[in-house]
Amino acid sequence: MSTPFWIAHHPEEQRCRCVRLFGFDVCARCLGLYPLLFVLLGIEMAVSAPLLQAFEPWILTGLTLPSLFDWARGRFEPSSGNNAVRIATGALLACALARTLWFHMVEPLNTFTSAHLSWILLTAALVEITATVRKARQREPRTREALEREIQLLSDLCADSLMKEAAQPEAEAGGIEEARPQAEAVIETENEIANEIAESLPP
Repeated sequence: MSTPFWIAHHPEEQRCRCVRLFGFDVCARCLGLYPLLFVLLGIEMAVSAPLLQAFEPWILTGLTLPSLFDWARGRFEPSSGNNAVRIATGALLACALARTLWFHMVEPLNTFTSAHLSWILLTAALVEITATVRKARQREPRTREALEREIQLLSDLCADSLMKEAAQPEAEAGGIEEARPQAEAVIETENEIANEIAESLPP
């Protein structure tokens, strides 16, 4: 059964970051995050949990850091980490967000809630932008080399074709002379394409 992206949160080549559950690939970190988050929020609402205590901002910040660090490391090193760590850090994040969201429900947009959520979002955005730029830069040299190899291969094939034609018997000379301009035109077109590609790629 195909798993929708909104459940897996990863493309097919990264499904190792998911847990197979009821026939679906479920994002491991989200599996640790959302169920526990809703349970804790429900408990806080049921018992009318107290508001923010003086020591809690430090604890909640500490509970958030492992998940942010593990997620950021995964963005830069896709092969790092494992699902057990992702589930565990997701659960820690759930504990932090449950308290933060409860404060927000009681006192909307209070200072700590705004600061905590803004810090998470800004950190995630910075990591995502940096990882995307880094991957793009890593792909550029390989793209240039692949294009250069392909162009060289095509040029070699055309050159081999001309050499074979030149080695054929004189009886076929008339046909060779007719085909030669076409082959030379192909080589010229390839050179033009190569120049255009070289100009379009970054140095």
